[in-house]
Amino acid sequence: MTLNKQGKNISFEIRDYELNKKGEKQVNYTDEAYLKQRRNLNPDVFKEMNRLYLKDFYKKPKYIKKKKGYILCAIDGSKIEIPNTQKNREVFGSEGNQYKRNTARALISGIYDVENHFFVNVQINRTDSNEINLAKENIVEGNRIIGKNKEILIFDRNYPSIEFFNWLEENEKKFVMRLSSNDYIKERENMKSKDEEKNIEYTYARLNKIKKSNNLLYEKIKDKKGIILRITKIEIDNKKEECLISNLSKEEFSEKDLKEIYEKRWKIENSYNSIKNKLKIESFSGNLPQFIYQDIYA
Repeated sequence: MTLNKQGKNISFEIRDYELNKKGEKQVNYTDEAYLKQRRNLNPDVFKEMNRLYLKDFYKKPKYIKKKKGYILCAIDGSKIEIPNTQKNREVFGSEGNQYKRNTARALISGIYDVENHFFVNVQINRTDSNEINLAKENIVEGNRIIGKNKEILIFDRNYPSIEFFNWLEENEKKFVMRLSSNDYIKERENMKSKDEEKNIEYTYARLNKIKKSNNLLYEKIKDKKGIILRITKIEIDNKKEECLISNLSKEEFSEKDLKEIYEKRWKIENSYNSIKNKLKIESFSGNLPQFIYQDIYA
């Protein structure tokens, strides 16, 4: 029944399932009885079902759509409104605005296979969670599903950082990220063409920032000059120029390839839109945190 949720109130959900799906003549239990049993349902059962299904899919190469032998996976987060109870505000956090204060919200982080149209993994956490840390969890969990298949990870402007670049390199992950206008200005200004490998310098300011948040990494890289990455300037909508940073080689991927790969990132945005506006994910079937996890994972 949870998998058949239509975004309606609980009475209609029960009625539609019993009468339309099962063909029963009447509903013989109350909303309260149903929700009481839901308290005994471990939300992880839905994650496990998804994991088993996808692991089977990714073991069959002939069905998998790839780009030059790589699965293209976009990673991004999205905030959702959840029932505004004290318990949910404690577990997931809250945000205020000019109209309403302390509205309970949660942060979803997903890794999405943009060519095969699967959310490979989803993490649910507090609204004030670090998106890069959640992305790492997405990647680690995703690895257990896609197995030996190679992948390229696609990110928007919230993710570029020296700390994350090093983590991705250490884990042998290929990636493409969009830079914001304030990212690595010196390196970009020194470019002689639109597509170059540049040394992202470990300046004093950058190292000092890393030292405060990740002393282990600081000790590892403090005596190094920087990290070599590729910066590529592309046009979006034939008007605006944007910068991509990646560790994809020129020999394997042209400027055109990089542009095509990055533009596919929008598919995760479209998928979040479908989840919210078509699947009505924010119409939760109960107020408890456990029901939030159940509905999202389902």
